[in-house]
Amino acid sequence: MKIQTRIGLLIFLLFLIPSLCRGWGEKGRVEVKDGDSFILHYQFGEIGVRLYGIDAPEWKQDFHDEAKEFTTSFLSGKELKIEPVDRDQYGRTVGMVSVGGRLLNEELVKAGLAWVYPQYCRKPFCEKWFDLQEEARRNKRGLWASKNPIPPWEYRHEEKPAASNPESDHKSLLGAFAPYHGNTSTRIFHKRGCPHYNCKQCTARFWSRNAALREGYSPCKICKP
Repeated sequence: MKIQTRIGLLIFLLFLIPSLCRGWGEKGRVEVKDGDSFILHYQFGEIGVRLYGIDAPEWKQDFHDEAKEFTTSFLSGKELKIEPVDRDQYGRTVGMVSVGGRLLNEELVKAGLAWVYPQYCRKPFCEKWFDLQEEARRNKRGLWASKNPIPPWEYRHEEKPAASNPESDHKSLLGAFAPYHGNTSTRIFHKRGCPHYNCKQCTARFWSRNAALREGYSPCKICKP
């Protein structure tokens, strides 16, 4: 899907080729591949862009088309800004994409059209995104209206959950990457990297610090989550 837009690129030198600087303000064409990726065609070439920290439904997954349409509408005819964070194995710029002060990465999560990618979303603001994801899940927005939404990274590896309880499935699938684990005996929660993160009774999974506190868990005094 190809749309016209105006391009404002915030590219750090690490990801820069000299001619790319001259792309500021030029008219370009955005070719949306998925809810979380697109190709930016502009006067001096093209770059592949992958949205940082989120994972939208794959082709053939429920809500793939809705996520793709959301991104298309968000970028269509607008001036977009790209703030690179990394470069992926396919050579795409992984970054934050905003239009008029609104962050596409975050808006997709709020709309229930993308998951926060626990394995890769490691910035401080990811804490807020996990809260937004939980809010979308509670309100059954977008993909959360499905009975048993499967994270795209699980779908790509063809790992189908066997349990029938959507709440249980959700926690099981994200459990390995959840930023916080809570000890159901001591009611203390630990962040990833803490020596107690995977303790025997640390079976409560939380996607944000606030979620753990709301459930009555206290922060670990060692890792200080």
